[in-house]
Amino acid sequence: VYSSATIVFGLFLSMMLIVLLEPRATIGMVACIAISVVIILVHSTLRFRTAANLANCIQPTFTGIVSWFLLAHFCFFATSHQTTLSQIDWRAAFVGRTSGLGKSHLISGVLVILNTFCGQVFFFCMYNLLSLLTFSLCALHPKFIKGTTAANTNANGTNATSTVEGIGLDMMRGEFLLYENEGTFLASSFKLAVQFLILQGIKVFCAMLACTIHCRHLMVWKIFAPRFIYEGIGTFVSLTALIVGYFVILRINRALERLIFKANNLKLD
Repeated sequence: VYSSATIVFGLFLSMMLIVLLEPRATIGMVACIAISVVIILVHSTLRFRTAANLANCIQPTFTGIVSWFLLAHFCFFATSHQTTLSQIDWRAAFVGRTSGLGKSHLISGVLVILNTFCGQVFFFCMYNLLSLLTFSLCALHPKFIKGTTAANTNANGTNATSTVEGIGLDMMRGEFLLYENEGTFLASSFKLAVQFLILQGIKVFCAMLACTIHCRHLMVWKIFAPRFIYEGIGTFVSLTALIVGYFVILRINRALERLIFKANNLKLD
């Protein structure tokens, strides 16, 4: 339920970003999305096999978080962008413009920002997939749970078997388990957003430190200062994208509550 709606939202978002990009940059965006699918599949498999309880299954590993963050950072360069002011693609400001919207500088600025920071916008809006896909894979492929249970039985013995079987019985219910543990799931989603924001803050600090160390460098205003400016703007863009991603999950959860409430009323009638 959660993952399907999030993926549909991501498809529309990716199509909008691809329209703003150049043809060559589109290849980089598609390649990054393909890499993200591989990261999610590998992370979901390892997360289920190493988790000891429900809270561990919901919370992504540190390796998965860093991989997702680095992919968002790499997408900036994969889409033919550079941290120099002369490399800003101003043509994105005129994509889809009409005579009625032709005089709006705000819309032009938003389009340029979406074009420049498309990696952060897309991957930070979709950050909840790191938590959701573990449950989706187990619900769609029950044999995956049984195979993991058998492997842990042969490797670790009876105690590991009972633990994994307990997780398997719950995981076969898929994402409805997240709805039943709404507080834990939403708290974990908020914690994950904060972790991404902390990593972004570390990037800004490193850029600021580089500017401080090279304050007397001849290229400070051409290399280090623009990088700091990009990271500062990217922080606000990342924060906005994380908020959007979190509100998407809240909206899906609210819609699911209404659906279950209406279904219960129909049964009573």
